[in-house]
Formats: sequence, structure tokens, C-alpha cells
Amino acid sequence: MSPIMFGLLSPEMLRPLEPLILRGFTSSAFDHGVPNDNHLAISNDSMLISVFNSWIEIFNVKQDSMIKKVSLGAFSSSLGISGGKFDPKVVYDPNEDRFSIIFLNSYNDSTSWIMLGFSQTNDPLGDWNVYALPGNQFKDLTWSDYPIVALSDKELFITINALWNDSSWQAGFVRSVIWQIDKFDGYNGDSLDLSYISNTKYNGQAIRNLMPVKGGSKLKGPNMFFLSNRNFDVQNDSIFILEITGVLDDAQTVLKINVETADIPYGMPPDAHQTNNYFFATNDARILGAFYEGDQIQYVQNTVDPNTGFAAVYHGIIHDISSDRSITGTIIGDPVLEFGYPNISFTGRFEGDQEALISFNHAADTVHSGFSIIYYKNDSSYTNITTVKEGENFVNKNAGSKRLSRWGDYTGSQRKYNEPGKVWISGSYGLKIKQGLFYVRLNFTWIAEILSVDSIRIPPKPPVIDSVFSSNTYPNPVANLIYVDFIMPEAAFIDVTVYDLNGRKIRTLISDNAKQGKNQLSFSTSPLMKGLYFVVIRDEDRLIKTHKFTKF
Repeated sequence: MSPIMFGLLSPEMLRPLEPLILRGFTSSAFDHGVPNDNHLAISNDSMLISVFNSWIEIFNVKQDSMIKKVSLGAFSSSLGISGGKFDPKVVYDPNEDRFSIIFLNSYNDSTSWIMLGFSQTNDPLGDWNVYALPGNQFKDLTWSDYPIVALSDKELFITINALWNDSSWQAGFVRSVIWQIDKFDGYNGDSLDLSYISNTKYNGQAIRNLMPVKGGSKLKGPNMFFLSNRNFDVQNDSIFILEITGVLDDAQTVLKINVETADIPYGMPPDAHQTNNYFFATNDARILGAFYEGDQIQYVQNTVDPNTGFAAVYHGIIHDISSDRSITGTIIGDPVLEFGYPNISFTGRFEGDQEALISFNHAADTVHSGFSIIYYKNDSSYTNITTVKEGENFVNKNAGSKRLSRWGDYTGSQRKYNEPGKVWISGSYGLKIKQGLFYVRLNFTWIAEILSVDSIRIPPKPPVIDSVFSSNTYPNPVANLIYVDFIMPEAAFIDVTVYDLNGRKIRTLISDNAKQGKNQLSFSTSPLMKGLYFVVIRDEDRLIKTHKFTKF
């Protein structure tokens, strides 16, 4: 499936190899609530925690088995706090080999709590240190909604939206709050050293949906970045960049707030089409995932696709985050499918890599609700969209007279820290199940292990092909047969491939060791349609030369 993109992708750019779906499995729980709220974390020892709506499931993926399932209420029962539990998030700390789980309690100021658990060891089946933070620390009839979490090398950060009682999440927003917590206190079971920041305004206006930026290849610190945008605007290019400059106990730590503009605007997405004339709510264009690697931050969000008017994914890159910042964006859309609730993780393996796996839910009026991925490579190229899980039915849970079901609010994505190139993801797909005498159509959780093929290449080495290398493609224009000549300074691996204008591979002429000296290849162009094509010459690690030719 070829995506339609705006911004970064040009016809001369080549699509990298598509990632491999190594395995996938579904959750065992029956009722996943509305919406799913999928999230996950996986340890270096392959213990995976999947959370969704009001449940926690623990898997040993080495043994392909689920070993425990517990409700959020049961997990936090030692606190003795009653009320509905919702919006779970889970993170893994590769430095300390521990897990943390965060979720919320109740929709009212008097009973609002932020529930927080730290595993005492690397075994999630063992004991946890469980805490409750006040969801209404301001005593002003607000409660905490929509938590987002990330780790630095020393601390855990939680952001929430404070909402008025008895008001919608859209109209009742008051402020965003950032909780900054010493994670070692949590692992040790000590009283938490923490603080919170609530003055998260720009030009007097509160910024909402603050996305803490996780580390790419490893945890970052001591500073932490947060991103947000104008999530309800029909079109906007503003990206808010917030930075906490140090740790809790540093008197010099401050919160910096800046705004930058992206080269490609985003916009609030429409409701997404489902089969059987049902729809999915996409909420808004908030930022839903981000990571920090090198001097770049990559992020993803919902958006509208201006070419089709469909719900789509926006992939943004903040370049030179430490100095003269700039933002480039790409809208990932499709003429049939609509996309929502993306997440992103770093997949690179070598110094200087900026590769990423983007995962998201998909739906269409002709395609059941499912889960997909796309891979981004250093050279600003993208793979085709790959379906991870095909939906089996539409979703009508609590759809009401408008036939509109919840789709988000988020999906899960985490790099497997000790296996570079691997990412574990969780999203949703439509499933029809009989409940009593009737059938219900729900969003069910799908969990998958993905491998970036590009990340398993050999480490870079000094190229043997230097300025002595020369090549030529002729005749041009061509009718029936084209020749590719190149001179190798010494015998080495070479890849010569023909692509069309859309970046689709037509034929690989050689992908093997070539001899020293002059080499000649030929290719019949008779089956090709008239138009522009490219001959691309690469060694193991880089693009060497591109030749254009025209078939007439």
C-alpha cells in the first residue's frame, strides 16, 4: 500500500525495505472498554506489560504466554481508594530494569487521584510500590484527566489535563500540570521527592495535552522536553516546545516555553469512516508520541489529509533542538484508508541514525478497523504502509444514534532496548463477539513485534568506492534496451536498482560483489510504460549515484 505524503517525500527518494512483522497476538480480556487506551512496555528480559482501559496483562514473550491478568482496581487495592480507574500508561526503565504503571481514579475533584506503581524488581509478577498523588491539588473543583508519562535517567514525568467538574474534556480544560518525580524513591518504596509545575501557559493561554519526549536509543537527562500544538485548529503550524532544564534538587532548574512553526501545517481531523456506515471519533490533532535522538525530536499526531479530507498521520521532525530550531513535517495519508492515534519509536542502531517506526490504527468505509505501520529512514524516505492486523468487523460499542464510536485515546510503542531495530507496538482492531443472545463489535487489542530490516545491516566502514568511481547510463531517452556502465576501483559489493517515478522498485540489476575495473549491465525497457525512471547505485551503506532516464 503506497501512502500519499506531503512535505518531505520527493519522487527521487527511494523507499527503504519494509519492516518485518515477527509475531503478533491479541489480548485475552473480553471487554476492552471505550476506548481501548492501548499502551505497553517490554523489559530487556522480554517481560511485556500491556495495559488497556481498566486492565493489566503480563506476558513472557520468550515463552509466548500470558502469565497474569489483573484489573487496575485490584492492582491498587492496597491504597483503599474507591472509584473508576482509567487511562493506564506503562513504561520500562532500561537503566534500572524496572517498570512503572500510571493511571487515574474518578472523574470528580473530591475523588480524583493519580495512581502510580513502581516494580521493586525486574519481575512484574513481584511486589510493587504503589502511591496516590492528588488529582486536585488546587482545591478548585478540577480533576485530572489524560496522563502521559516518560522517564529520564533520574526522574519520572507525568503530565495531566485539569478539567472542571461536570464539563466535557473539550470545554472544561483549565490547565496542564507537569509532575516531576524522583524515580529512585519509587523503586525503593520511599516517600516520593516530587514537585509539580502548573504555569504552563504561552501568552497567557494554557497549553494542553503536553507530550513528554522519551529518549530514542536510551534515556535522556537531566532535562526533559514536552511538545504540544493547537489541537483544535482547522489549520495551524505552531508547535510548542517546553523544556525543564534540570532535576528536582537543582536550584537552577526552570521551565522554558517556546513556539516554533512547521513548514507543513496540520489540522483537526474529521471523524473516520468505518464499514456499515459507522464512524470513529478522532478527537483532535494533539501530539501522541515523540522521541529525542541526537539533536532531533521526532513526533507524530493526528491530522487531516488536505488531499482527501480524511483523517491522517502527521510526522514532524524538530531539527537542531539545542540551537537554531526548525521543523519539517510530512502528512501520511491514503486515498482509501483513514488513520488515527499514531505512536513512534526510534529503530536506529548506529551513531547518527534517525530511523523510526510509526504505528497507527486504520479504518475505511470498505476496510474493517485494523492496525498498521510505516517505517521512516534517515534520508527522509518512507516505506509503503504495512498492515499489522486486519480488522474482522466494524466497531459499534456505545456508538449511539450518530453511529460514532471512540477510537483512541492512544496506542503503545516501545523500542526493545537490548535488541536494536526491534519495536513492540499495541493498537486496536475490530472484532465481533457474541455476548448472551446478541453480538457486539468491539475494538480489541493487538500486540506485535516489529523488526526494522535496515537496522540489521553491518556497521558502517570506510567506503572502497571513492572519487575514482564513475558510471554512465545510455542511451537516454531509451526505447528497448538501456546499458549501465560503472568502473570499480576495487572489487566490492554494489547494488544497482531501477525505480519508477513513485519510488517503486522495478528491477534489481545487481546486488552482489562486482569486479574491479569496468562492469556493464543491461536492462530491457520494453515492458515499461512511457515516463521517467531512475537507476540507483549504492554500496552497503550509502547512495553513490542516481541516473535519470526516460522511456519513450
